[in-house]
Amino acid sequence: MHVPDRRSLDPTGKGRIRWSARWKPALNAFAITFADRWPSEGTQQ
Repeated sequence: MHVPDRRSLDPTGKGRIRWSARWKPALNAFAITFADRWPSEGTQQ
């Protein structure tokens, strides 16, 4: 199976931006749901 070069398919990198925009709400919901399972940003050194 041939895997094409991703840079040639997405030369501007906008696909990555779309991916993060698509997943950010889900990741935020996950972070809020499990916020008590890891230290908050204020406690990290």
